[in-house]
Amino acid sequence: MTRSVDVLGLCCGCLSSYTVRYSVVREKFTVFSNIKTKEKGPSMSPQLDAIHRLIITLHRERFGESPSPMKLQKLCYYAQGYLLAQGTEIFPEDFQAWQHGPVVPVLYQRFKNYGWRSIADEISVDDVSLDDDVRQEVSDIVDAYGRYDGAALSTMTHREAPWMDARGDIPESHGSTALISKDALRMYFSAKLAANG
Repeated sequence: MTRSVDVLGLCCGCLSSYTVRYSVVREKFTVFSNIKTKEKGPSMSPQLDAIHRLIITLHRERFGESPSPMKLQKLCYYAQGYLLAQGTEIFPEDFQAWQHGPVVPVLYQRFKNYGWRSIADEISVDDVSLDDDVRQEVSDIVDAYGRYDGAALSTMTHREAPWMDARGDIPESHGSTALISKDALRMYFSAKLAANG
């Protein structure tokens, strides 16, 4: 025979709800937490994990500070775009055409608590394994685009076909989760490379 009662317990300094069950047969108490764990969203691919850590590290080396989450998104966008134009997809995630420019939702979730501030997380690239050509291209992107802040990079993306085409008639002031396809990125940045020789 088992009896069950809900109690309010103190754990780690916070009040939490528990169910305590006592088994008469076993003469034993069992405690079950009533706290539902938050469901996790999709996890970040190892490729995007490596790329974003490399970008943050390079940005810190070049400019003496971390990028903001918005700036990180745009640097990832330009890195993916230019490398797709050269035949290399550096991470499988897709960008969405959000109000403030292209965003990878899983990367947004990772750093959203920083808001407009610089990312202060400890970042290591010791275990980052990337092709030397990819590493060099990403480094060149950080050199070229890292001197702009997140707002300026956002404005740049608003003038480019991948973001504009994905949003269609949606006003800039409205949110959107419209997908920016990798084909759109490949075509746009291929044309940009061709125009710049």
